[in-house]
Amino acid sequence: MKLFDLFKKKPRFVEEWPIPFKEARTFEEIHVRDPFIVTEEDGYVLTGTICNKNISDGYGVPIYKSKDLKTWSGPYMIVEQSKGYEQYSHYWAPEIHKVDNQYWLLVTLMPEGGKRGTYLFTADRIDGTYTLRARVTPEDMFSLDGTYYEENGKKYIVYCYEWVEATDGHVRAVELKEDLSGIKLETDRLLFKASSNLFHPRLSPNKVTDGPFLYKDEGKLKMLWSTGGNRNYLLLNATSTGGLFDKWEQESLLFEDDGGHGMIFTTHEGEKKIVIHAPNGKNEKKGTFEHPVILPFGKPIAINDKH
Repeated sequence: MKLFDLFKKKPRFVEEWPIPFKEARTFEEIHVRDPFIVTEEDGYVLTGTICNKNISDGYGVPIYKSKDLKTWSGPYMIVEQSKGYEQYSHYWAPEIHKVDNQYWLLVTLMPEGGKRGTYLFTADRIDGTYTLRARVTPEDMFSLDGTYYEENGKKYIVYCYEWVEATDGHVRAVELKEDLSGIKLETDRLLFKASSNLFHPRLSPNKVTDGPFLYKDEGKLKMLWSTGGNRNYLLLNATSTGGLFDKWEQESLLFEDDGGHGMIFTTHEGEKKIVIHAPNGKNEKKGTFEHPVILPFGKPIAINDKH
Protein backbone atom coordinates (compact mmCIF):
# COMPACT_ATOMS: atom_id res chain seq x y z
CA MET A 1 0.00 0.00 0.00
CA LYS A 2 1.32 3.43 -0.92
CA LEU A 3 1.37 6.27 1.61
CA PHE A 4 -1.00 8.21 -0.66
CA ASP A 5 -3.55 5.36 -0.41
CA LEU A 6 -3.60 5.77 3.37
CA PHE A 7 -4.84 9.34 2.92
CA LYS A 8 -7.67 8.24 0.60
CA LYS A 9 -9.15 5.49 2.76
CA LYS A 10 -12.75 5.96 3.83
CA PRO A 11 -13.28 6.54 7.57
CA ARG A 12 -14.47 3.47 9.43
CA PHE A 13 -16.89 5.36 11.63
CA VAL A 14 -18.48 8.74 12.24
CA GLU A 15 -17.32 10.15 15.56
CA GLU A 16 -19.44 11.82 18.16
CA TRP A 17 -18.46 15.37 19.05
CA PRO A 18 -16.85 15.96 21.49
CA ILE A 19 -14.79 12.85 20.78
CA PRO A 20 -15.60 9.99 23.17
CA PHE A 21 -12.94 7.96 24.94
CA LYS A 22 -11.99 4.74 23.17
CA GLU A 23 -9.39 2.02 23.61
CA ALA A 24 -7.19 0.79 20.76
CA ARG A 25 -7.59 3.55 18.21
CA THR A 26 -5.33 3.45 15.14
CA PHE A 27 -3.76 6.58 13.66
CA GLU A 28 -6.43 6.52 10.95
CA GLU A 29 -9.03 6.94 13.70
CA ILE A 30 -7.27 9.86 15.39
CA HIS A 31 -8.22 12.99 13.48
CA VAL A 32 -5.72 15.51 14.82
CA ARG A 33 -3.53 18.12 13.21
CA ASP A 34 -0.04 19.10 14.40
CA PRO A 35 0.76 15.75 16.09
CA PHE A 36 3.41 15.72 18.81
CA ILE A 37 4.70 12.46 20.38
CA VAL A 38 6.44 12.21 23.75
CA THR A 39 8.40 9.05 24.59
CA GLU A 40 7.83 8.04 28.21
CA GLU A 41 9.35 5.11 30.12
CA ASP A 42 6.13 3.11 29.93
CA GLY A 43 5.04 4.02 26.42
CA TYR A 44 4.18 7.02 24.26
CA VAL A 45 1.91 10.04 24.57
CA LEU A 46 0.40 11.80 21.54
CA THR A 47 -1.17 15.24 21.51
CA GLY A 48 -2.42 17.44 18.69
CA THR A 49 -5.04 19.89 17.48
CA ILE A 50 -8.60 18.57 17.53
CA CYS A 51 -11.30 20.21 15.47
CA ASN A 52 -14.68 19.16 14.12
CA LYS A 53 -15.90 21.18 11.12
CA ASN A 54 -13.27 23.91 11.12
CA ILE A 55 -9.95 24.74 12.74
CA SER A 56 -11.43 27.07 15.37
CA ASP A 57 -13.98 24.74 17.00
CA GLY A 58 -11.70 22.64 19.21
CA TYR A 59 -12.63 22.37 22.88
CA GLY A 60 -9.31 21.71 24.59
CA VAL A 61 -6.05 19.79 24.52
CA PRO A 62 -6.20 15.99 24.20
CA ILE A 63 -3.63 13.28 24.79
CA TYR A 64 -3.65 9.67 23.61
CA LYS A 65 -1.55 6.88 25.16
CA SER A 66 0.14 3.90 23.51
CA LYS A 67 2.53 1.09 24.41
CA ASP A 68 3.61 0.32 20.84
CA LEU A 69 2.88 3.32 18.54
CA LYS A 70 0.23 1.20 16.83
CA THR A 71 -2.89 1.48 18.97
CA TRP A 72 -3.83 4.39 21.20
CA SER A 73 -6.32 4.97 24.01
CA GLY A 74 -7.99 8.33 24.43
CA PRO A 75 -8.62 11.12 24.30
CA TYR A 76 -7.77 12.16 27.84
CA MET A 77 -8.36 15.93 28.10
CA ILE A 78 -5.55 17.76 29.93
CA VAL A 79 -6.90 21.29 29.32
CA GLU A 80 -10.60 21.92 28.65
CA GLN A 81 -12.28 25.10 27.52
CA SER A 82 -15.27 24.37 29.76
CA LYS A 83 -13.10 24.02 32.88
CA GLY A 84 -11.72 27.47 33.52
CA TYR A 85 -10.57 28.54 30.07
CA GLU A 86 -13.81 29.78 28.51
CA GLN A 87 -12.12 33.05 27.47
CA TYR A 88 -9.91 31.14 25.00
CA SER A 89 -10.64 29.34 21.74
CA HIS A 90 -8.72 27.39 19.06
CA TYR A 91 -6.36 25.16 21.18
CA TRP A 92 -3.89 24.72 18.31
CA ALA A 93 -0.55 22.93 18.02
CA PRO A 94 -0.04 21.61 21.56
CA GLU A 95 3.46 20.42 22.44
CA ILE A 96 4.62 18.76 25.67
CA HIS A 97 8.25 19.12 26.78
CA LYS A 98 9.86 17.85 29.98
CA VAL A 99 11.87 20.75 31.44
CA ASP A 100 13.41 20.94 34.92
CA ASN A 101 11.38 17.93 36.13
CA GLN A 102 8.13 19.55 35.00
CA TYR A 103 5.97 19.00 31.97
CA TRP A 104 5.56 22.11 29.87
CA LEU A 105 2.54 22.36 27.61
CA LEU A 106 2.75 24.96 24.85
CA VAL A 107 -0.54 25.62 23.04
CA THR A 108 -1.76 28.36 20.72
CA LEU A 109 -4.93 30.09 21.96
CA MET A 110 -7.14 32.91 20.74
CA PRO A 111 -7.97 35.12 23.74
CA GLU A 112 -11.33 36.84 23.75
CA GLY A 113 -10.80 40.35 22.38
CA GLY A 114 -7.09 39.80 21.71
CA LYS A 115 -4.64 38.34 19.22
CA ARG A 116 -3.80 34.67 18.83
CA GLY A 117 -0.61 33.54 20.56
CA THR A 118 1.16 30.68 22.34
CA TYR A 119 0.64 30.08 26.07
CA LEU A 120 2.62 28.04 28.59
CA PHE A 121 1.02 25.59 31.05
CA THR A 122 2.94 23.39 33.52
CA ALA A 123 2.17 20.15 35.39
CA ASP A 124 3.98 17.59 37.53
CA ARG A 125 2.76 14.64 35.42
CA ILE A 126 2.26 14.39 31.69
CA ASP A 127 -1.41 13.50 32.26
CA GLY A 128 -1.78 15.69 35.34
CA THR A 129 -3.46 19.00 36.10
CA TYR A 130 -1.95 21.76 33.97
CA THR A 131 -1.74 25.32 35.28
CA LEU A 132 -1.58 28.35 32.99
CA ARG A 133 1.63 30.30 33.60
CA ALA A 134 1.87 32.98 30.90
CA ARG A 135 1.50 34.00 27.32
CA VAL A 136 4.91 33.40 25.72
CA THR A 137 4.59 35.25 22.42
CA PRO A 138 4.12 39.04 22.06
CA GLU A 139 0.57 40.18 22.84
CA ASP A 140 0.49 42.70 19.98
CA MET A 141 1.31 40.13 17.27
CA PHE A 142 -0.79 37.38 15.71
CA SER A 143 1.44 34.37 16.37
CA LEU A 144 1.22 30.61 16.68
CA ASP A 145 2.99 27.26 16.96
CA GLY A 146 5.43 28.10 19.74
CA THR A 147 8.05 25.44 20.46
CA TYR A 148 10.75 25.15 23.14
CA TYR A 149 14.51 25.38 22.71
CA GLU A 150 17.35 25.85 25.21
CA GLU A 151 20.77 27.25 24.32
CA ASN A 152 23.65 28.32 26.57
CA GLY A 153 21.46 27.96 29.64
CA LYS A 154 18.75 30.25 28.28
CA LYS A 155 15.20 29.12 27.54
CA TYR A 156 13.58 30.25 24.30
CA ILE A 157 10.25 30.06 22.57
CA VAL A 158 10.59 29.75 18.79
CA TYR A 159 7.32 30.73 17.12
CA CYS A 160 5.65 31.91 13.92
CA TYR A 161 4.56 35.50 13.37
CA GLU A 162 1.54 34.86 11.17
CA TRP A 163 1.27 35.74 7.51
CA VAL A 164 -2.20 37.19 8.20
CA GLU A 165 -0.43 40.16 9.80
CA ALA A 166 3.18 39.91 8.60
CA THR A 167 2.24 39.13 4.94
CA ASP A 168 5.50 37.20 4.59
CA GLY A 169 5.32 34.92 7.64
CA HIS A 170 8.23 34.92 10.11
CA VAL A 171 9.93 32.34 12.30
CA ARG A 172 11.10 34.23 15.38
CA ALA A 173 12.64 33.49 18.80
CA VAL A 174 12.21 35.14 22.19
CA GLU A 175 13.74 34.37 25.59
CA LEU A 176 11.58 33.31 28.53
CA LYS A 177 11.79 35.05 31.89
CA GLU A 178 13.43 32.91 34.56
CA ASP A 179 10.25 32.76 36.68
CA LEU A 180 8.15 31.75 33.61
CA SER A 181 5.95 34.83 34.06
CA GLY A 182 6.36 35.85 30.44
CA ILE A 183 8.98 36.74 27.84
CA LYS A 184 11.84 39.22 27.54
CA LEU A 185 10.47 41.30 24.67
CA GLU A 186 13.82 42.98 24.02
CA THR A 187 15.24 39.57 22.99
CA ASP A 188 12.63 38.92 20.28
CA ARG A 189 14.38 38.39 16.92
CA LEU A 190 13.63 37.26 13.39
CA LEU A 191 15.23 33.97 12.30
CA PHE A 192 13.87 33.77 8.73
CA LYS A 193 10.80 34.44 6.58
CA ALA A 194 8.55 32.14 4.56
CA SER A 195 9.92 33.56 1.32
CA SER A 196 13.32 32.05 2.13
CA ASN A 197 11.87 28.70 1.02
CA LEU A 198 13.67 27.97 -2.26
CA PHE A 199 12.50 24.42 -2.80
CA HIS A 200 9.10 24.89 -4.36
CA PRO A 201 8.62 26.93 -7.55
CA ARG A 202 5.03 27.89 -6.73
CA LEU A 203 4.99 29.02 -3.13
CA SER A 204 1.47 29.79 -1.96
CA PRO A 205 0.53 33.49 -2.28
CA ASN A 206 -0.13 33.27 1.46
CA LYS A 207 3.47 33.08 2.63
CA VAL A 208 2.84 30.83 5.63
CA THR A 209 5.25 29.76 8.35
CA ASP A 210 4.01 26.85 10.46
CA GLY A 211 5.21 24.33 13.00
CA PRO A 212 8.90 25.03 13.79
CA PHE A 213 10.69 22.21 15.60
CA LEU A 214 14.39 22.43 16.54
CA TYR A 215 16.79 19.52 16.83
CA LYS A 216 20.47 18.64 16.61
CA ASP A 217 21.86 16.34 13.90
CA GLU A 218 25.55 15.58 13.47
CA GLY A 219 26.40 18.53 15.68
CA LYS A 220 24.36 21.03 13.68
CA LEU A 221 21.27 22.92 14.82
CA LYS A 222 18.36 22.25 12.44
CA MET A 223 14.69 23.08 12.19
CA LEU A 224 11.66 21.41 10.67
CA TRP A 225 8.99 23.87 9.49
CA SER A 226 6.05 23.90 7.12
CA THR A 227 4.51 26.14 4.50
CA GLY A 228 2.14 25.94 1.53
CA GLY A 229 2.97 25.53 -2.13
CA ASN A 230 1.23 24.37 -5.30
CA ARG A 231 -1.98 23.72 -3.32
CA ASN A 232 -0.10 21.34 -1.01
CA TYR A 233 1.28 21.55 2.50
CA LEU A 234 5.07 21.11 2.64
CA LEU A 235 7.59 19.93 5.24
CA LEU A 236 10.96 21.66 4.99
CA ASN A 237 14.29 21.53 6.77
CA ALA A 238 16.56 24.47 7.64
CA THR A 239 20.08 24.45 9.11
CA SER A 240 21.75 27.13 11.21
CA THR A 241 25.31 28.14 10.43
CA GLY A 242 25.90 28.19 14.19
CA GLY A 243 23.42 28.78 17.00
CA LEU A 244 19.83 29.91 17.24
CA PHE A 245 20.52 33.51 16.18
CA ASP A 246 23.02 32.79 13.43
CA LYS A 247 22.11 32.59 9.74
CA TRP A 248 19.53 29.97 8.77
CA GLU A 249 19.89 28.23 5.41
CA GLN A 250 17.07 26.29 3.75
CA GLU A 251 18.48 22.81 3.31
CA SER A 252 15.84 20.52 1.82
CA LEU A 253 12.22 19.78 1.05
CA LEU A 254 11.37 16.68 3.08
CA PHE A 255 7.74 16.02 2.18
CA GLU A 256 5.51 17.65 -0.43
CA ASP A 257 2.42 15.43 -0.66
CA ASP A 258 0.11 17.63 1.43
CA GLY A 259 1.45 16.82 4.88
CA GLY A 260 3.53 18.63 7.44
CA HIS A 261 3.82 20.31 10.84
CA GLY A 262 6.43 17.71 11.78
CA MET A 263 8.40 16.87 14.90
CA ILE A 264 11.05 14.27 15.73
CA PHE A 265 10.90 11.72 18.52
CA THR A 266 13.00 8.70 19.51
CA THR A 267 11.41 5.27 19.90
CA HIS A 268 12.14 2.87 22.75
CA GLU A 269 14.35 1.02 20.27
CA GLY A 270 16.48 4.13 19.80
CA GLU A 271 15.25 5.03 16.30
CA LYS A 272 14.48 8.61 15.36
CA LYS A 273 11.16 9.16 13.58
CA ILE A 274 9.25 12.13 12.16
CA VAL A 275 5.53 12.45 12.77
CA ILE A 276 3.38 14.76 10.61
CA HIS A 277 -0.31 15.17 9.90
CA ALA A 278 -1.58 14.29 6.44
CA PRO A 279 -3.52 15.21 4.46
CA ASN A 280 -3.74 18.87 5.44
CA GLY A 281 -7.49 18.95 6.02
CA LYS A 282 -10.68 16.95 6.07
CA ASN A 283 -13.12 16.29 3.26
CA GLU A 284 -16.14 14.34 4.46
CA LYS A 285 -17.48 13.79 0.94
CA LYS A 286 -14.21 12.17 -0.15
CA GLY A 287 -13.74 10.49 3.22
CA THR A 288 -10.29 11.97 3.83
CA PHE A 289 -9.28 13.19 7.29
CA GLU A 290 -6.02 14.54 8.66
CA HIS A 291 -4.31 12.08 10.97
CA PRO A 292 -0.79 11.32 12.28
CA VAL A 293 1.66 9.66 9.90
CA ILE A 294 5.10 8.43 11.01
CA LEU A 295 7.92 8.90 8.50
CA PRO A 296 11.59 7.89 8.42
CA PHE A 297 14.18 10.33 9.73
CA GLY A 298 17.22 11.43 7.78
CA LYS A 299 16.14 11.54 4.13
CA PRO A 300 13.53 13.11 1.85
CA ILE A 301 10.36 10.97 1.90
CA ALA A 302 9.14 9.52 -1.37
CA ILE A 303 5.44 9.24 -2.12
CA ASN A 304 5.51 5.44 -2.00
CA ASP A 305 7.33 5.12 1.32
CA LYS A 306 5.29 3.22 3.90
CA HIS A 307 6.08 3.54 7.59
